[in-house]
Amino acid sequence: MPKIVKPLTAAAVANARPKGKGVNKLSDGFGLFLLVRQNCAKEWRFRYTRPNAPGVDEITLGVLPQMSLADARKKREELRAMVAEGVDPKAEQKRLAEAENEECGNTLFAVAEKWAVIKKTQVQEKTFAKEWRRLENHLFPVMGDLPIEEVNIPVAATKLQFLDEAGKHDTRRKVVGYLREITRFATIHGLLPYNPLTDIPEAFPDYDSENQPTIPPAELPHFLEDLRKANKNIVTKLLIKWQLVTMVRPGESVTAEWADINFDKREWVIPKEKMKGQKRKKRMHIVPLSDQALAILEKMKAINGHCPYVFAGRNNPKTHMNSQTANSAIKDIGYKNRLTAHGMRSIASTYLNDEGADGDVIEACLSHRGKDEVRSIYNKSTFFERRIPVMQQWGDYVESCSKFPLVD
Repeated sequence: MPKIVKPLTAAAVANARPKGKGVNKLSDGFGLFLLVRQNCAKEWRFRYTRPNAPGVDEITLGVLPQMSLADARKKREELRAMVAEGVDPKAEQKRLAEAENEECGNTLFAVAEKWAVIKKTQVQEKTFAKEWRRLENHLFPVMGDLPIEEVNIPVAATKLQFLDEAGKHDTRRKVVGYLREITRFATIHGLLPYNPLTDIPEAFPDYDSENQPTIPPAELPHFLEDLRKANKNIVTKLLIKWQLVTMVRPGESVTAEWADINFDKREWVIPKEKMKGQKRKKRMHIVPLSDQALAILEKMKAINGHCPYVFAGRNNPKTHMNSQTANSAIKDIGYKNRLTAHGMRSIASTYLNDEGADGDVIEACLSHRGKDEVRSIYNKSTFFERRIPVMQQWGDYVESCSKFPLVD
């Protein structure tokens, strides 16, 4: 006797969440089910027995919230009728898509794939993979099949407003930025007469950017005391302090190599390959090492001096620690949604600005490029000599915030 499946309710669909570390499948019966992914994205799928071949197959019907439960059920009945008539829904979908592509030329997705070939050469591999996943999750399901010539501001604003409605303002901002890059690519290669999305940012509300959580400098003593008392190994604690006093990003801090450290010159040279940014714009960054940074290195030399990396991996000493180690530790000691490893850079910036340090020098300490692109092209100064006392000033403040020796 076949298993009786209880139909889904609108509330069950709205409240559906991933299951453990995998996806969650909620059946509505007659082949229709809701697939909930780890990122909470929800899509409707239809499972059916192939009418002209052995076995079963699945086809995606749509995603929430664009396709409601009622819409999914209606689509299911249409596909069940097709199967009953001997038509394979997936094969038919492919046939129609190919026919449409021949009629309308390039789809947004097809153009995006061509754009991706160029984009991959401009950014790091991990960065591109992250950007492409955003497009796969949020753009292609709602606009990927559109002919490129039908992409315009009203269409994009309507199709992507669900991200703002879900409170994902930064995600929407990034997706819109990539979409505008794709249409610009289409314009450059003669697929469009002009870029129709030049002014698209004005079509959305101007929400504040979601910055990395951070704490004010006045709370640094409490943080350092919480870190001292935390049940974390000494290397993780020193990693957090190293990132704090050097003002670098998480990915740069864990990839520090002994070969990049010059103790005599009190310098840490970070090769451009390890720096954030587009490949053609990245440049080497030299960090002046304060007394506090050197003290951390001396402590780490006794622990990992035989390894290539300062913060070597526990299981494989030939590689480095995970860039998320500091984040996880900070979260574990009670600073979830209050501070991140990247947010520690903001503590330094706030303190130094409040103390009256030169803004350009502070930005150079953070390895930030100026927002004025024209000025950045001509101004190649790294303010290295002027950064030396500023980095020491910051190191001294961090040490003054600790009740106990910073490196104990």
